[in-house]
Amino acid sequence: MTDAAVLASRLAHVEARLAFEIDVVAAERAVASGAAVLVDTRRQESWEHGHIAGALHLPTTEIEARIDDLPRDRTLIVYGWGPDATEPPPRPGPCSPRGSTCASCSAATSTGCATASPPSRTA
Repeated sequence: MTDAAVLASRLAHVEARLAFEIDVVAAERAVASGAAVLVDTRRQESWEHGHIAGALHLPTTEIEARIDDLPRDRTLIVYGWGPDATEPPPRPGPCSPRGSTCASCSAATSTGCATASPPSRTA
């Protein structure tokens, strides 16, 4: 493949991805203008731990049953992340009675432990 063909292929890939992805600044502007709504697809515990203000909560396990709850007149900006986003949390460990993994001591926790700083939250 020539250099020009490689470049064209890479640009086509980026353009295709941009059709489905949005950066945080553009998302904020779209939501502020009323053109879009944020949809959080994480599980309930993750939502309660923290979420973007104004987002709708629609866990992936409920999408089919609640699809009619979504606005049809605005762009949907869907977010969810991490291995726990849609699955039950792992068994608790010595750091905390809750879910996920402490990066410092590798124990199961959702808030970290004495050896780690707590995760940041947005609520």
